[in-house]
Amino acid sequence: MSNTAVAQMLAVKLAEGLVHPGDDNTPATVLQLPGFRTVGMPPQLAEQVTDYAKLISEAIVATIEDDGSAIVPASELAQIRKAVAEMTEPVTVRVIRVNCTVCGNFLFSMNTDPTNPNPGVNGPYFLGQLQAIPAECPHTPS
Repeated sequence: MSNTAVAQMLAVKLAEGLVHPGDDNTPATVLQLPGFRTVGMPPQLAEQVTDYAKLISEAIVATIEDDGSAIVPASELAQIRKAVAEMTEPVTVRVIRVNCTVCGNFLFSMNTDPTNPNPGVNGPYFLGQLQAIPAECPHTPS
């Protein structure tokens, strides 16, 4: 069985009582299961009841997992959901800003597709726009 921690937790809860979360009309309540309570039992009988609770818990977990479901800790599920959300975020545009390393003035910016390993530009238009920027600092388009 792959999820022994959950089975062990269920076995304990069978003896302590399962908490029903309630609903709009009923508050949360503990459901006592007297067949699994071992208080006051002879030790040998208490051990048999505890073993039976463990078997039932393992059967419940196995039934859930055999049906194709998985029992995953909430923290792990949150990490998985976050990773999936990051992988499925639409890739939009990466904006590249270019500044002069001498005077620090902004020269131009261009949008690129971050998934394209060889981004390109409309050469004639781009070079024409660059010609409008003087070579001397500070660079202000004419």
